[in-house]
Amino acid sequence: MSKQLFKSFAIIGAGPNVGIHIVKAFLAISTPILVIARPASTNVTTLPVDDPNLRVVLADYTSLSEISANVLADAVKEAGVKLFVPSEFGIKLQLAKGGLAFQKTDFAVYAKSIGLPTLRVFMSGHLLFYEFVPWLTALADTGKFHIVNKGETLGSFTAVFDVAGYVAHILTTQPPSHLLNVEIHIEGQGATLSEIGALYKAVHLWYTATPLRKAW
Repeated sequence: MSKQLFKSFAIIGAGPNVGIHIVKAFLAISTPILVIARPASTNVTTLPVDDPNLRVVLADYTSLSEISANVLADAVKEAGVKLFVPSEFGIKLQLAKGGLAFQKTDFAVYAKSIGLPTLRVFMSGHLLFYEFVPWLTALADTGKFHIVNKGETLGSFTAVFDVAGYVAHILTTQPPSHLLNVEIHIEGQGATLSEIGALYKAVHLWYTATPLRKAW
């Protein structure tokens, strides 16, 4: 297999949670990237339009059938895409019991059936993006860091910025032989919610028996 690195990159959607940060990570290492977004998208307005490595194409896709994963797989396969990175970020498929995670697993099976190589990147264990901690613990709403029971369950916490930077790094530095049809598990830090809460120096930790949020 060729050891020549991938040179052309595109992202479809560039959503606010992960996608737009991946775009910025590519631009930070001066790597050209094509962004395909809806005309109504406000996410692309946060990008540096004067960056010569950025190209934005607005595509008017609105119906569910137009944006389904399998249809997208067919399209990129026909376009000659050599590696597809589906939006697995933040979902540990082996721990999930149904819903979105199973849809993603089904997509991986479909991609393989049509000969579309994939790279699946997601976090390990009981996972959460650092940026969602204030929401999960109701800190943003109440000013208190709510923890269910004793907060001693070990979890996996990773910053969106780190996920984006890692994805951009491996796609631009690793040969296809290291990326095609590969699963990569990443983790920023393994910790309990009590340990994470202790990082918020001026915030009171509030222990409760009832969850205020559902993380997954």
